[in-house]
Amino acid sequence: MLPSKKYTPDDILRLARKRWWLAVVPAFLGLIGGTIYSVALPNRFRSQTMIMVMPQQIPDAYVRTMNTQRIDERLASLQQQILSRTRLERVITDLSLYPQERRQMPMEDVVELMRRDINAQPTRGDVFALSYESPSARSAKEVTERLASMFIDENLRNRMATADSTSQFLQAQLEDTRKKLEEIEQQRSQFRQQYMGQLPEQVTSNLAVLSTTQNRAQSLTDANAADMLRKANIERQIAELSMPLETPGESTASVPGASSIDYLAGAIPTGGTTAAQLAQAQEVLGQLRLRLREDHPDVRRMKRNIEELQSALDRESTERPISATAPRAARNDPRALRVNELRQELGNVTSAIKQRDLELSRLNASLGQYQSRVASSPALENQLMQIERNYDTYRRQYDDLLTKANSAEMSAGVEQRQIGEQFRILDSARVPERPFSPNRPQIIGMSLLGGLGIGLALIALLEFRDTTFHTVDDVVSVLALPVVAAIPVIRTHAERRRDRQRQWLASIATAVVVVGGVAALFIRFGL
Repeated sequence: MLPSKKYTPDDILRLARKRWWLAVVPAFLGLIGGTIYSVALPNRFRSQTMIMVMPQQIPDAYVRTMNTQRIDERLASLQQQILSRTRLERVITDLSLYPQERRQMPMEDVVELMRRDINAQPTRGDVFALSYESPSARSAKEVTERLASMFIDENLRNRMATADSTSQFLQAQLEDTRKKLEEIEQQRSQFRQQYMGQLPEQVTSNLAVLSTTQNRAQSLTDANAADMLRKANIERQIAELSMPLETPGESTASVPGASSIDYLAGAIPTGGTTAAQLAQAQEVLGQLRLRLREDHPDVRRMKRNIEELQSALDRESTERPISATAPRAARNDPRALRVNELRQELGNVTSAIKQRDLELSRLNASLGQYQSRVASSPALENQLMQIERNYDTYRRQYDDLLTKANSAEMSAGVEQRQIGEQFRILDSARVPERPFSPNRPQIIGMSLLGGLGIGLALIALLEFRDTTFHTVDDVVSVLALPVVAAIPVIRTHAERRRDRQRQWLASIATAVVVVGGVAALFIRFGL
């Protein structure tokens, strides 16, 4: 190639006239080679079926479906199961596929070849296409039908297995939760039975009973205090009426050891009559009660003294001799009548006091019991709250599992009756009428373009290596010298004859290649 040479359209036309055969021959060689190669390739047929995912016939508002996977996810899962070696080996054996490959290759490689020939992919919505490629059109159809049946059966089997396993799992969980719930219910019942009356919800009623009992005990205590004063007054009156009439110059106040000061000091007087001692003891008891409580040792000791004096006075009354005139005197004596009345009243008051004391003992025991219940309620409330919290938790869990178990059981029934979601064939597999591979026009066209590209590359290479001057412009542009005269190329007769022979040979070779290629195509395809 000359330096600084610029190609014009005339230069390109000159190259085309001069070296056209360098582009035509490789192009036709590529055409013939591509034709022969495409003819040599074996035909491959593809059979395809369209499968649609049909929703379940029962609305989801009544029975929810167990499978929520998208079509692509479900298709990938089914492919992993169906394209396993075990199943594909069975298909290859049953349909006698890949006979030559089975003789020359191990079964694992044959199975891998079949996996490459199988194609399953979603097309639109819930529809996916399943296809198989084979050198035999009949085999392609049979294998596609077999694979479609396997997809449908496996999908149904998977859905039934999923529904059954979900139902069994939920039933097992429901049974475990039911046992735990029954244990907590039993613990709750035992706790309530054991601490009946001390439960937190019974605090209000316990406080109300406690308040009522305290009021009742206070009223009984007040009534006993009033009756004690009344009893002391009656005993004093009885003592005064039971004393013998005083003789002139005699006074009970002069009896030694009979002063109330001695009683207050804790001494028991020995002088005076028993009735006088009893009256003074009762008077001192009344004074002690004004200052001390009922359980004070002095008060208890004074009560014992009074009981002893009362017993002694009763004995004196029974042991006193009765004269013949005594009954009439007693009937006519107003003091004796009054004493009898006071003694009857004293017995009634004493009996009432004893009854109230018994009632107070019972009320005090009841007060202690209710106070213990109220005091223990906060601690029991924490335990009961924990039991109730566990009970509520397991109760909600049990209700939730029961709902889910019932839904899973209905879903399993729907799958068993085959009215749930399932695959349905939209377009059945057919025997392909023409092969889809190889694409012979494409191969031939690519070969033609490849040969033409090689020819153009050869022309460019030869032109790049050509450093001769062909025109006056080449001399001017390269040498930058003025041209005085230009002598055209003068060829001899032998050179012209040799050029014509070369052109004829190229034309004949091109025609032979073209005719041979066309004939091969006619023979191969029966045109």
